[in-house]
Amino acid sequence: MERETRVIREIDHAKGTVTDRAGQTVFVRFSLRQTQAIINGIPSLRSASGSLEFDDARDAESMFESAPTKTLRDAGIEVEVILDTMRSLIVTGPIKDI
Repeated sequence: MERETRVIREIDHAKGTVTDRAGQTVFVRFSLRQTQAIINGIPSLRSASGSLEFDDARDAESMFESAPTKTLRDAGIEVEVILDTMRSLIVTGPIKDI
């Protein structure tokens, strides 16, 4: 079985916002990398993860105290994410171009 991973989208150090389910919005800088597995020449699973930096450390704390799923928006995209750590995120839904 031949397997490779291709980068299909990469965003570096973009300005954006993270919004929780209660509507609280904070400003961040983020990087995101989306990859796709190719197995025997056939596109397969897509996955994405990234890093982020909050403009204000207090915003980071409040985001971790709210519901786990958030919306990351800007650099022309909108995507549902879970904040894994204070500096990393995991994409949980499709990346929508806006």
